[in-house]
Amino acid sequence: MDGAELFLAEVAAILRVDSAHLDPDRDLTSQGLDSLMAAQLRQEAQRSHGVLLPIGKILSRATLSELTDQLNTAKQPGDPRSWQTPRRRVRPRPFLRAGRRTRPRPRSDRTPLQPTRNPTSLLP
Repeated sequence: MDGAELFLAEVAAILRVDSAHLDPDRDLTSQGLDSLMAAQLRQEAQRSHGVLLPIGKILSRATLSELTDQLNTAKQPGDPRSWQTPRRRVRPRPFLRAGRRTRPRPRSDRTPLQPTRNPTSLLP
């Protein structure tokens, strides 16, 4: 099964229809795709093809054949229009040392709280 057939099978599974009922010349929203299904389709395309399709493109008036063509061209290396899965950037976390979460040290110029008097002890 090539990439186009796999993508068509994924779309059919998400729309819960047979792949023979999908029209490649109609957009997916007119065939019953909503925003939650578009997010699921984006995740499936990323998982199976390694390509991150924009949800706006899936929900726009792009036809199924246009999306399939974009998916195939995005898998070709060197294409400036490709939407490859972005690499995750690791940002340093503030208070992580040696794999342990530590808290900032208290400032020494703060005075400790004094115990308060019990108001009932002031009664005669």
